[in-house]
This record gives sequence, C-alpha cells and structure tokens, in this order.
Amino acid sequence: MITGGVLETSGVLCLADPRRFGMDAFRHFATELVRVLKASGMTVKTVQPPLHYHDPNKSSIADSVQFTADAAFKQTKKRPQLVVCIKQTSDKDEYSEIKRASDCNLGLPTQCVLLKHVEFDPSPQYLANVGLKINQKLGGRCTVLNSFPGNWIGKEPMMVIGADVTHFPRDGGKPSIAAMVGSVDPKFVQYASSLKFQSHVTETLQYGGDMLIELLKQFQAKK
Repeated sequence: MITGGVLETSGVLCLADPRRFGMDAFRHFATELVRVLKASGMTVKTVQPPLHYHDPNKSSIADSVQFTADAAFKQTKKRPQLVVCIKQTSDKDEYSEIKRASDCNLGLPTQCVLLKHVEFDPSPQYLANVGLKINQKLGGRCTVLNSFPGNWIGKEPMMVIGADVTHFPRDGGKPSIAAMVGSVDPKFVQYASSLKFQSHVTETLQYGGDMLIELLKQFQAKK
C-alpha cells in the first residue's frame, strides 16, 4: 500500500444465515478487518462499525444496504463511505442487486466478501487483499509506476483517458451507455468517471465533450 485512505464511516451487512454465521463470528470479522486495514496503512476512525443481518422475509437486499448505510450515518453523523457485504454464495443476481443499490441509489462503494473466506478465522492474507480493494475505492493508492516509457510522460500535468460504449440487444430499443474515465493524479493511479445515456446502438460518444469537461473539472480539483 503506497498511500492509505481514510475510512471514517462504514457499516457491515451480512447476507448469510445468522444460524450459520452468528454475531460473535460477525463481530470477529469486523474487528479483524479493521485491524488489518490499520496495519496496512489506512486510517480507520470507526473501529466498531454497525453490523446488520439481512432478512429476506422482511426486506429486499437494497433495503438492507440502505439500512446499513443509515446506521453508519447515525453512528458518526457523517455520510457513509463504505458498506462491506458478506455473501453466502457467489450468486450473480444478488451481487448485481447490491451494486445497483449502492452505486445507483446511494452513490457509495461496497466491498463484497464470500462467507467461506471469513466464516471461521479469516486469514490475514485474505483480509489484506480485501483491504487493497477498499483502499483503492476510498482514494488511496496501492501501486504506482516507478518509471514511464518516454521522457515526456509525467513531465507536465497529464490525464490518461479511456472510453467505451455498452449496448443492450438491438431489438430492445434501450439506450446505450457511454462511459469515460480519466486519471486525476500524477501517477495515473486514481481515476474519475462519467456515464451518459445516449441513442440506442450508437457507438460514437454523443456527449463526449460534456463528459470530458466533467473529468477535467475533477482533475483540476485534485491539483
């Protein structure tokens, strides 16, 4: 870990059956994760984040993500930065619902872990790998390039840009989604992003100029 991020407000959501993963094991996981994050170089200000079990008979996954985020806010009176989600299986639909709730509804990152890796005594190596992902999502830096090809790269303020367009099936008529990312740090490690809907099955970036302006503003704000 090159630069440790700062985690002030977070919560942990468990989608596993509490009869299999009880509260003692739940607390132990949260405690060990905080310990490893701090040992790796991150600043963690909430050492006992709120813990919540998802009950599929009472609420949706999206509601449980919202509840966990709200509990984190009540604890610190600050906007939550992260929700860690413990999944019992690698079900893709469940994963998609978590990401839809966090990315689209709440605008905050989530970090998923599989129960089989943390059910008993989670290994420090596994938690350290999870910590690298969390650090990156919170603005920290886990890797940097020691050198660049060519003497001109990195000498002046520079942004590396990538863009792509994702299409739904042609017969559906749904709009395409254009995405653009741009680096915002001198080492080309941290990236800002912009997403736009555009005409169905259109490969050209219809709003590329607007997206680039968004990225340039974030680049300027980081200087």
